[in-house]
Amino acid sequence: MIYDDVNKDQKAMSRFRKLQMKISDNFQKFLSEFTYLAQEAEVPKRSWKEELYQKLPPSL
Repeated sequence: MIYDDVNKDQKAMSRFRKLQMKISDNFQKFLSEFTYLAQEAEVPKRSWKEELYQKLPPSL
């Protein structure tokens, strides 16, 4: 029997909120993690663009 984590979406939202790209990070890997966490946390797709821009370094 497989048990799901009842706090899965809350944990994903916490990780999503903390996610921030560093200048040294690979953008494709960052984008993949961003997309995965946004889906797991059930972030509305209409807010993804704004959320993504806020998580990028200013110098990018």
